[in-house]
Amino acid sequence: IYEEPALTSLASMASTGSVKTFDQDSVEVLEIDTTFRNSNDQKYQYAKVTNGTNTYWVDVRALNTSGFAKITSSKTEDYSAYINEANRKDGIYDNGPALTSPTTLTASALAKTVNGDQVEVIALDTTTRSNGSQYTYLEVKDGSNTYWIDSRAVTAYNFDSITNQQTVNETATINEGSRSDGLYNAPALTSPSSLTSTGSAKDLDGQTVTILEIDTTKRASNGNTYQYAKIAYNGKTYWVDARAVFDSITSKQTNLNYYATIRET
Repeated sequence: IYEEPALTSLASMASTGSVKTFDQDSVEVLEIDTTFRNSNDQKYQYAKVTNGTNTYWVDVRALNTSGFAKITSSKTEDYSAYINEANRKDGIYDNGPALTSPTTLTASALAKTVNGDQVEVIALDTTTRSNGSQYTYLEVKDGSNTYWIDSRAVTAYNFDSITNQQTVNETATINEGSRSDGLYNAPALTSPSSLTSTGSAKDLDGQTVTILEIDTTKRASNGNTYQYAKIAYNGKTYWVDARAVFDSITSKQTNLNYYATIRET
């Protein structure tokens, strides 16, 4: 056993004791370092471990890894989701699914630190533990970070669908009144980038804009339809709820059947 990975410093030129002293100890692996041996051009790995009382470095080949979970299946994924950790206590792992290697015996961080984050799911691994239990872990991209997390802490987005698109070229005035619409870079809730607004339509209230397109969407959560207008203002384009640029129909009479004359004088 060593104070540091063997032969990497003066303090680790000689061992501080024999691993046999701790034979059969249950240890927690804190770190794995790979070293390059100058004398023979070989690589070696050393694990920093603790048994709760002593902390030391040891050749990883001295660790019994038979208790690690095995990755029994792997596949690639490609969809958007968010971390839903409100009622869970998961960890996130930088080097693979939990308990599948010495470097994944402990979590890199608590999943609560990324609760609510929007992520891209890129891989799915199924693991089988020594007791036969199976668990599924997802590899996700969270901004510039990539990590693994229990699949039960990840909820996939069910985006709204665009059912109709109409190109137009009209001028209109933003009329927010008592409304509180957001501005989006696409029809709301139809893509990862349109899950949240980029601004408030109240900032354009009363301004004259050009309507470029009207899209009809179907809400995945309830099946209702909504319309969003693509507008141009001051050299920029936005998407906004169409009710912010068109008057709303407050009542409708149907089944009418009579003649009338247009009087336009």
